[in-house]
Amino acid sequence: MDNLWPPTFKEPKTLPPSKILEEQLSYLPSLTGDKVYGEVEKLGMTSYSEHAKHDFRYVFKLKSKFIRHYSFSLFSFSHDVIYYPVTIKLDEEVAREINEDEVINVESEDLFVKVLGVILKSKRVDSVITSIMRISPEDDPFGG
Repeated sequence: MDNLWPPTFKEPKTLPPSKILEEQLSYLPSLTGDKVYGEVEKLGMTSYSEHAKHDFRYVFKLKSKFIRHYSFSLFSFSHDVIYYPVTIKLDEEVAREINEDEVINVESEDLFVKVLGVILKSKRVDSVITSIMRISPEDDPFGG
């Protein structure tokens, strides 16, 4: 039998949402005097019912250098093996501020970058980050 596959497979030109977010998080320590950093955490298969239909599930967290056990979940997101559309579940206050539903579907990488810019420049995110920056090691409610 002849090979039924196409002669080649092309690398995708789009970036996964997780890589875009990791790049944005790389800027955060220098913007906050190394007091705030973040992570894109991969979630298990049973996490977040809004993402149940997708195989790849993550949460975007902001963290304090001084409180190791604390994180602020800004949003969760998920997608299939094909990166877009991506489903985003926003923090309720961010959704209200940017006049979006809490759960939104973003159809393309370009639109994802635009939506991400609106989220990251929101007053809610500014308030959360500046509050985290003010925390000192003595404020740790978890005892370090």
